[in-house]
Parts: sequence; C-alpha cells; structure tokens
Amino acid sequence: MDTVSANPNQQTTSADVVSMDETFKMGCHRDLRASVARMRLYLEDDRTVLVLLSHVQEKIVDEYVEFKQVVSERWKGSEVSLMSVQELKDFLKGICVDEVHT
Repeated sequence: MDTVSANPNQQTTSADVVSMDETFKMGCHRDLRASVARMRLYLEDDRTVLVLLSHVQEKIVDEYVEFKQVVSERWKGSEVSLMSVQELKDFLKGICVDEVHT
C-alpha cells in the first residue's frame, strides 16, 4: 500500500496495481510460509501456532482491505480486480495449511 500512496505526483497505472498485487501474493507464499515454519520450530505446539497465525492473518486481511480501498478510490470504474476478503482468507489458509497440522 505504501507504494500506491508514497508519491501522489507519480502516475500509478492499473497495471502497477496488478503488479503490486502479484508481488503481495508471492511475498505471502515466501514469507508467510517461512514464518509458519519458524513458529512451529520454536513453539512446537500447533495449537499455539494456530492462535498466533489467526492474528497474523487478520492483520494481513486488514492491511489488504485498506490497500483495496485506496485502489478503489483512485481507479473508480477501472478493470482492476483484487481478491475479495473471503478469497484472501482462503489464499492465506492455503499457504498455512501445509505447514500446520491440526
């Protein structure tokens, strides 16, 4: 989100937004998966990891919703398509499910 609002004089296109969204998704795959693995290594209790992950996922969803609002305000009526909240939750859950065994 900082990239979108960092320089209001710089023209950000809908293609840039799509690129930021893809970068976000790749970062989630890379960083969230690594973080889950580290939590499991240090905590060793999957229930504790699940509780902490729920808070991490909530924070990610909150920040993504804010990003979507900025995009929506700047590109009203554009073709930019971002994940819904439910799609994002499913996306994050899919990343974490392989790392945490319930």
